[in-house]
Amino acid sequence: MSSSLLILLSAFFGACETALIRSIGTTHDFLELMTAQYLGVSILCTFWMIRIRTPFLAPCWRLHLARGCTGLCASVSAIILAQEIPVCSAECMLYTSPFFILLIMRVMKQESRVSFLTLAAILTVGFGGCILVLNPTADGLTIRHLILGGILGFSAACSTLLLRTVGKRGEPVVRTTFYLSTFCLAAGLIGGFFYRGGAEGLISTEPKVLLIGLIVLIVQLCRAGGWKYGNWFVNSVFYFSGIPFAAMLGFLLFGEKVGVEALIGIVLIIGASAAATMLERRKTRKSASSAG
Repeated sequence: MSSSLLILLSAFFGACETALIRSIGTTHDFLELMTAQYLGVSILCTFWMIRIRTPFLAPCWRLHLARGCTGLCASVSAIILAQEIPVCSAECMLYTSPFFILLIMRVMKQESRVSFLTLAAILTVGFGGCILVLNPTADGLTIRHLILGGILGFSAACSTLLLRTVGKRGEPVVRTTFYLSTFCLAAGLIGGFFYRGGAEGLISTEPKVLLIGLIVLIVQLCRAGGWKYGNWFVNSVFYFSGIPFAAMLGFLLFGEKVGVEALIGIVLIIGASAAATMLERRKTRKSASSAG
């Protein structure tokens, strides 16, 4: 199976996950859904690490802990957005992470080749697109959703940067995935225990909720395999296909139509994210060439 097809599948199933959470709505709290998301991944990684005899203790455990915190913030905000707003709007917020990555790298002086005006233009276009997509004055959306969208994009960006740092330390992919999934699973179980005042209902047996875990597992496997091989630019194009997939599912399943304003916002978000990704990737390639 080609890497581009794997990326396309990961984008499709990612949109399916958002649509599934949307269909569940607020009948289950975000703690219960987060537990369902990471239960299967955590169990699979545990068995796989035992099978290939990978030590559970990592020398860079602090980095894994930091990534767990950022991944937790991203997961919680993504679930709440998927529960409360249209599928396409919720999916769009995940794709804001590339220009957050560029902003963080600029602030940390890791990307000095990008001018302030270029960065300002990308951020203005990207965040302008978010406002158009979410449209806080209509459809029951609020500034709270815009803030959650910002938290999702920023947390996902931090998690990505930490993942790269962990990768440079030579950490096995399975252990990296294990730490993130187990951290979020533990947070969901502990939070659910105190929220409900007991162990009852910590793990839902409802088919819809359990299906979330299966979809997350498929997304993780397809994304890992897709980005590992193949042409990076082509993969990036397919990666952003998650937004039109979400728009299609939102319309077919919930009758959610994408208005002109939202459509313009989607184009702006994709454009800003693609520009930020290309600039960041150019920096990474130049650094690799210099090191070589």
